[in-house]
Amino acid sequence: PVVISLLSKEPLRFMTNANQFEGFQGWLIKRLGAFPINLEHPQISSFRTAIALLHEGKKLVMFPEGGIVRDRVLRSLKPGLARLVLQAEASYSEENLNIPIIPIAIKYEPDAVRGAKICIEISSPIYTHQHTQQKDKETAIALTSALETALMNSLESATI
Repeated sequence: PVVISLLSKEPLRFMTNANQFEGFQGWLIKRLGAFPINLEHPQISSFRTAIALLHEGKKLVMFPEGGIVRDRVLRSLKPGLARLVLQAEASYSEENLNIPIIPIAIKYEPDAVRGAKICIEISSPIYTHQHTQQKDKETAIALTSALETALMNSLESATI
């Protein structure tokens, strides 16, 4: 969250694993705009918060891998991000809501802990209407696949 926050001109909100909210790190990410989600037992309040932010036009950052990945370049993505976007668009009461999904790939210098070199690749937005299928579940799968492809392409081309 820190690196992405520094790059943004606008305030960002982060949906972050609840286990990250301890100690100094927890204090810091709360101040950066993070709110928790328990990945083992997600609460409806976390989803309501996320949908409300999207309805208000706020920037919401999610990590679709479901956590930090250190053992490989990219873990298979979970469809939660796509489902959340579909729900936010479907439940918006005013005019049409077109939420851009912006793939942001972050590549760290291998095995670096402190003072790591980082490469950040920001890809073109992905929209639900580009991947609409007959059923929302199929659309969520298509969106997740498109996001995974964009992230993988960015990570493969990123150089540190």
